[in-house]
Amino acid sequence: MAQMIFSDRSQTKARLDGATVALALALFISPWLLDFSGLAIASVLAWVGAAVIGVAAVAASRHFAAWEEWLICITAAALIVAPWALDFRYLNSAAAAFVGVGSFVLAISVANLWAVYRERRKDRL
Repeated sequence: MAQMIFSDRSQTKARLDGATVALALALFISPWLLDFSGLAIASVLAWVGAAVIGVAAVAASRHFAAWEEWLICITAAALIVAPWALDFRYLNSAAAAFVGVGSFVLAISVANLWAVYRERRKDRL
């Protein structure tokens, strides 16, 4: 029974990591798709944010470490506030890409962290 639960959890984690990588790819190509590549700050932030999230998600899928998920959480939160902090909120397509992708990635990462810490807590009890 325990093996079945562990196996099911690893398959779910793999799917969530795959979704995170897909979202990072969508963020990476969003400056061209949503036509905000002329705004340098938004484009560079999209590319750097996507690279950090993508690399950390691939690394987390290979061998889980909590710091990788925390890095993804922090990067996703930064993406959510970036349109206001860097003052490109007036560009609706860029703001929507950052807030949308950031929100989904943050939700996935928090769910992964919550599941891991919950499992660790159960093991201690």
